Amino acid sequence: YSTDGGVNWVSSTLASSGTWTGVAAGLIGTSTYFVAVASGGTAAAYSPDGGANWIATGALPASATWSGISYGNNRFVAISSGSTNAAFSTNGTTWTLSTLPSSSTWNEIIYGDDVFLIAATGTTDALTSFTGETGSFTARTLAASSTWDSLAYSFYTGQGFGRFVLTNQSTTALEINLTSANHQLGTGPHVVSAVPSRSTIRFVARTTGIVN
Repeated sequence: YSTDGGVNWVSSTLASSGTWTGVAAGLIGTSTYFVAVASGGTAAAYSPDGGANWIATGALPASATWSGISYGNNRFVAISSGSTNAAFSTNGTTWTLSTLPSSSTWNEIIYGDDVFLIAATGTTDALTSFTGETGSFTARTLAASSTWDSLAYSFYTGQGFGRFVLTNQSTTALEINLTSANHQLGTGPHVVSAVPSRSTIRFVARTTGIVN
C-alpha cells in the first residue's frame, strides 16, 4: 500500500495465502474499508486501516472462481467466472449470495452512473445492476467479443451520463455509454420507490417509461 500518491510502497500481509484477484475500497459508516477476494475458494479479507493490516471476512457464500469486486451504492459486490455466483456485502465483513442470470466468463466489474457493470471475457456478455442482488441484473450485449481484461469508468461533464471503457490484450477498446435507453421500464404509469445514491435524480419519462 502507498500513502503518498503511489511514490513509495509498504508491504503488508493478507489474512491468508491464496490467489487474490480483486480489491475495492468504499465507505462503511464513516470508515474506509479495503476488501479483497480470492479465487478458487471462499476467502475474502478486509482492511480498516488503509491496507496496513488485513482481517479475514466471513466466508464468501460459495466456493467459486471469484474474479472481481467493486464498491458502489453503499455495498461491495463480487463476481465469479464460469458460474452464476455473485455476492454482496453492506458491511465489508459478511456476505450474501446473489445469482447472476447466466453463467459466463465474468471477469470485470466496476461501479459508475448508478450501476454495477459486469463484463465477460471472450464473449459479448455484459450485465448491469443497481444493487448486485438476485433479480436485479439486466443482460447487455457488448459491441464485440474479445479477451476483455480491463474496465474503467469516468463521468462526462456536460453530458449527464458516464462512459465505460473496456480494453483487451491486443488493440481493441470498447466504449460503453449508459444513456437513458439502458434504464428502460415497462409502459407506465410508474411509481419511484427508491432513488439511486447520487446527487442527481433520474426521472421516468411520461411517454416512454424510460428513466432519464
